[in-house]
Amino acid sequence: MKKIITLLFAAMLCLSAVAYASDNAAKELAAFGIFSGEDTSAPLTREEAALWLCRAMGLDSEYDRCIFADTETGSRAANAAMALWELGVISGDGGNFRPGQTISYTEFAAMLVNALNYRDMATAYGGYPAGYVRAAGRLGLLKGAATAGKLTVAQGARMLANALDTKLLDSD
Repeated sequence: MKKIITLLFAAMLCLSAVAYASDNAAKELAAFGIFSGEDTSAPLTREEAALWLCRAMGLDSEYDRCIFADTETGSRAANAAMALWELGVISGDGGNFRPGQTISYTEFAAMLVNALNYRDMATAYGGYPAGYVRAAGRLGLLKGAATAGKLTVAQGARMLANALDTKLLDSD
């Protein structure tokens, strides 16, 4: 399963490399069906970030359970959270996912670093949070996005577009 997801993500990276060169990341992500027209100045929620990443990775699963106490089983948020949790992209926060809460740039950077299989790099740099921020910076994920506080939709779109231009580390 991991190899299939890795191949899908790699294919998406190859096909989208040219498209993500401009500064209008939200429109570009919308063209690929990842972004669905949210207000770009609004804060990016943890649910939206998870849904975007699932779309980018080609994940479309439904789960009849959810390990996160604050997320309703069968909801879009639960399905996205479970798909990412199973791949080790997210771990939750004390048994909660906090889907409606605004995601910080640090949290989204960690999700992207994990999705790209650079967890070992982040760990070598000191782990969460500083090691993930440093790894995200080295990978170019933070280019053009705010590097402190809560993310807006536009800044999150920029980070995801940067991730789609980043080499996926082989997990074997």
